[in-house]
Amino acid sequence: MNIQTQDEIVDIPEHRLRFFGGPGKMLLPSPATIAALIDRVPEHHLITTEEIRDTLADEFEVEGVCPVTTQKSLKALAQDGSRPVAYWRVIKANGELYTHFGVENQKARLVAEGFTIAVGKKIPRVAQFQAKLIQHRKGAKTMNTQPKIDTRTEQPYVGIRTRVALPDMPTVLPALFDEGMNWLAAHHIPITKAGFIRYYVTDMAGKLDLEVGWPVDDNSVGDERMKAGVLPAGRYASLLHIGPYDGLYEANRVLVDWAKDNGIEWATYQEAGEEVFVSRFETYFTDPSKEPDASKWET
Repeated sequence: MNIQTQDEIVDIPEHRLRFFGGPGKMLLPSPATIAALIDRVPEHHLITTEEIRDTLADEFEVEGVCPVTTQKSLKALAQDGSRPVAYWRVIKANGELYTHFGVENQKARLVAEGFTIAVGKKIPRVAQFQAKLIQHRKGAKTMNTQPKIDTRTEQPYVGIRTRVALPDMPTVLPALFDEGMNWLAAHHIPITKAGFIRYYVTDMAGKLDLEVGWPVDDNSVGDERMKAGVLPAGRYASLLHIGPYDGLYEANRVLVDWAKDNGIEWATYQEAGEEVFVSRFETYFTDPSKEPDASKWET
């Protein structure tokens, strides 16, 4: 099997014009490029080969990605034990496992991550796989998981609340995160869960009313500056964003559009003429100081 050792962009061959919908450029992806994309898929999530090709076509600004070369590169990754890559998180569009990964091998690895494998057909498939798929929106340069609804218990926290104009957030927020982490260290409170930004009022034209916070076990801690609060129990709609922070606006739009399409209304109330969210927040799971590759940041 000939392996594409380097990425190559070529003209779409004549016999592939119908497949790609016309002439243009086509990417022949190397295993390294495929692996770098799979590395962005979080544990307990999946990606299809179609999504891999669509994402790479967008990122390389070409009309398409060769499906044959993609399959060869995936097979090479599965057979190469020198580079750890979670190739088993790649499935077919219908949820089926890939025979060239070794069905039993892929099945065992997925089960170890908590997936349920439906058997009974010729090729096993991941049960309810749609809820775990990573999606890329054209032009966004980032990926998101499917939106979902889950029920959560209340979470005590401490945080610093402020109002800030949108253009000032890149300066104000890092300073607040530093201040909060220094406060936690000074009070000998370990950081056991990721910090978050809670949004009360999202006035994009004026100032946002927000709070930078950290979950804690003891809701009695806090002072006048770093105040105690609670994220209330209830049903939450959420998705996981993978990529740089400049893609968060788009991720929020995806979630808002999904909620609208599904008849979901956000819990809000009116105060001083403003619409206030009962509980809307972004959790920053990845520490950029420990993971410099922004394409892998999870929010």
